Amino acid sequence: MSAEDATRDLKVMLGDPRTAVLAMSGPLIVSFLVVQINSFADTTWCSLLGLDPSSAVSTISPVYWIVSGLGASIGVGAATAIARRLGRGEKADADSLAVQTMVVSVIISLVATPILWLAQDPLIYMMGADDVRDLCREYIDPIVLGTLPMVINGVVSGILRSEGAAKHSTAMLLVAAVLNIVLDPILMFGLDMGLAGAGWATTIATVISTCVGLWWYARGSMYLSMSFRGFRPRLDLIKEVLFVGIPRATETTLISLMSMIQRIFVIACGGTLGAALYNIPWRRSSPRRSDLR
Repeated sequence: MSAEDATRDLKVMLGDPRTAVLAMSGPLIVSFLVVQINSFADTTWCSLLGLDPSSAVSTISPVYWIVSGLGASIGVGAATAIARRLGRGEKADADSLAVQTMVVSVIISLVATPILWLAQDPLIYMMGADDVRDLCREYIDPIVLGTLPMVINGVVSGILRSEGAAKHSTAMLLVAAVLNIVLDPILMFGLDMGLAGAGWATTIATVISTCVGLWWYARGSMYLSMSFRGFRPRLDLIKEVLFVGIPRATETTLISLMSMIQRIFVIACGGTLGAALYNIPWRRSSPRRSDLR
């Protein structure tokens, strides 16, 4: 894609409200679908390892939703702020917003990673899933370690949406989903990594997807340009992004926490196997009655 094509995409988005709505909302919907597809793929392959691994993935999956939700939320804030500036013809401020958002996303990721790492055991204990604690950690540790690329992935997707590059944003997100599906069996069974393979597949797929999006900007083929030379923080621009991003991230986190609270009651009634049955009703075979005792 050339810079002229990128400019054409922006003009089309600014000139047609219907196109603008689709360009902003379509890839965002795809981003949420990708999260669910990744979770579905991980759960499907992990089911081949047995009931305990399936239970572990089902139990700890809200942590993955929190990680992915951070990036998507900041991306929504960035897309809103940048699109507003582009609509007013303020390209310099739009470029600066993109850079400021990238730096903020890195800082948030570096802060969130140790917090999520230390919170895992208390969360597992809170849900009553001590019997699959090691399996939960085996799956979620690679994802928590990949918080930085996952957050940046959502941010780059949001920046692409802001300039009307809906096809690019969607393509980047689909790369993550397809790679995750392909890497799952290779790492889990081919390299005999088990549950850790599922976690690393998600992280590696996200890293590659993020690199694809950053490469488009690095080669200068998009309308916006991101240069970190002489970077200085601008609180007015950062506040503009976080004004939308923080409420969205809070909503996503609260939904995930409510899901964990639901698991407390599910696990109390049916054990960690109950959590698996609660989350994956599409399993082909039902457990024997003796397994539920």
